Amino acid sequence: MKPKQRKSVEKEAIQLGKELKKLDVSLSGAKTSYEWKKVMSGKEVVAMLKRNGWVEESQKGSHKKLKKNGIGCIVPMHDEIKRGTLSSIKSMVQLAEN
Repeated sequence: MKPKQRKSVEKEAIQLGKELKKLDVSLSGAKTSYEWKKVMSGKEVVAMLKRNGWVEESQKGSHKKLKKNGIGCIVPMHDEIKRGTLSSIKSMVQLAEN
């Protein structure tokens, strides 16, 4: 292969790679939609997680364990989840999505 042809092929490969990344990002973004509120109940959080592919593993008392991509998340089934607990759940969701 001539040097000019090689450069042309390399540029085309780089461009295709960029397009694939954009497509992958848009597809992964379309799969999941998390609508976080400032105050949420455990029931709301579990329903939202299940809509986005999380699977319920078990429940012990008032705490449900959900899992996605090998990442576990425990959700307290309370009427109102505390801010810090909700923040922790969001962090686990981000880990599982990346």
